[in-house]
Amino acid sequence: MRLLRQRWRLHALNSCLGIMDIKTGAIIVVLFALLNKVAGIYGLIAIFNGGTLAQLSMYIYSVLALAAFTWGMNAITEENPKKSFYFAHIFLGDHLLNTIWTVLLRYFVVVLQSSRWQTSRKFSRSRRNDGVWRSYNDR
Repeated sequence: MRLLRQRWRLHALNSCLGIMDIKTGAIIVVLFALLNKVAGIYGLIAIFNGGTLAQLSMYIYSVLALAAFTWGMNAITEENPKKSFYFAHIFLGDHLLNTIWTVLLRYFVVVLQSSRWQTSRKFSRSRRNDGVWRSYNDR
């Protein structure tokens, strides 16, 4: 019975993907996340050319998350377990928030906007049949 318990026991990870040290792997993951969040700064600059409130809110969130991820990078390099644990929760929350945001945005664009597009197609088709609107090929 004792052998069975030891066999099913979860062990701590010793490496990242079996290739490198777990600290190095965590730093690489956070560097890619920081690169993603830096894009939010460029998004804030681009919003001056036009954009929606939803885009603006996500870009502002990216800038705030950039500060949190920088703090998390410091926690990983210091090898402080308490701060790293807090950062793991921040990272998970960021992942969940971005996933929910992407799903909602996808729903809005695909489902709601496609119904508007089909309505406008029906309208333009009916106008073309009335002879009011003709394209170059219809002449």
